[in-house]
Parts: sequence; structure tokens; C-alpha cells
Amino acid sequence: NYQLKALQNPVRTGAVAVSQKVLDEIRQVSDVETLPKGGTIENQTPQGNSLDNLRAYDKLYSAKIIYCEAFYASLCDNKSRHVHVQVFQKFSNGTTSTQPVYEVSTLYTKFDQ
Repeated sequence: NYQLKALQNPVRTGAVAVSQKVLDEIRQVSDVETLPKGGTIENQTPQGNSLDNLRAYDKLYSAKIIYCEAFYASLCDNKSRHVHVQVFQKFSNGTTSTQPVYEVSTLYTKFDQ
């Protein structure tokens, strides 16, 4: 079990880096109201960049952004969006893992000035 975990660690580290890159791109959006809501699943960033074939630490990944999942619908209004990012490992044979190797959620909020 320890050896398996040690082998999975570089994959997870890369997935964390990919999720951070995706969240950083979402943070560049100046108006939270322009982000989707209602359980929308996106395969690209708000800027239109593909979430397929993302590279980190010599590994390939794909990602999905899920905005305002049903369970978190109350967190999505005109000033905030719940954002969930899933990162999947891509293999050398062209297939992608069926389960995410890393997931992260956050809440983006527009502050009144």
C-alpha cells in the first residue's frame, strides 16, 4: 500500500498544479456575474482556453469546471459562484481516468465597493 501511494504522489502533485492554474484563470474574471451557474459543466476556462491536454510535471491531465452544483445552489447568486474543479489523469494510450485524481471547491464572491 505504501508503494502504491508513493507512485500516485507525483500524479496527484501534478493534478494539484493543474487545478491551481484553472482557478487562477477563473480569478481573472472581473465580474462574477459573467460566470455560469445552474450546475453548468465546462471544458474550457472563462477565457476560452481548453481544459484538455494540460501538462504538469511531465504528466498530462484534463479538467472540468462545475459551477453551482445543486447542493451548493444557495451559494450562487448575483454576487457569488460556487466553483468545483475536477482533474483527471490522461494516459499515454489516449484514455483518461474515469475518476478525478484531484478535486477542489471554492467560492468566488464579488465585493461591493
